[in-house]
Amino acid sequence: MSISKKDISKVIAKETRLSNFQSKKFLDFFIHIVKVNSDKKFVKIHNFGVFGSKYTTKRTGRNPATSEIYPIKSFKKITFKASSKVKSIIN
Repeated sequence: MSISKKDISKVIAKETRLSNFQSKKFLDFFIHIVKVNSDKKFVKIHNFGVFGSKYTTKRTGRNPATSEIYPIKSFKKITFKASSKVKSIIN
């Protein structure tokens, strides 16, 4: 089961007594801050985790249906490492 941005913004609205519009704007702004800043440095949220970015290496891929080999370019992706507190809650 997954949770969507809409679900998260509804919970924010309910718990903080913000309107649905305000909670959606808050969530969008938070995601924007993480995206922009994780490109340059780590974004650490105490007792939650650390967002960052890293480059994947160039590699070759293969289509399992046709066995066709093709190159996969290097690209940047956002990473997340959960804090020990979050890990202990999950486990």
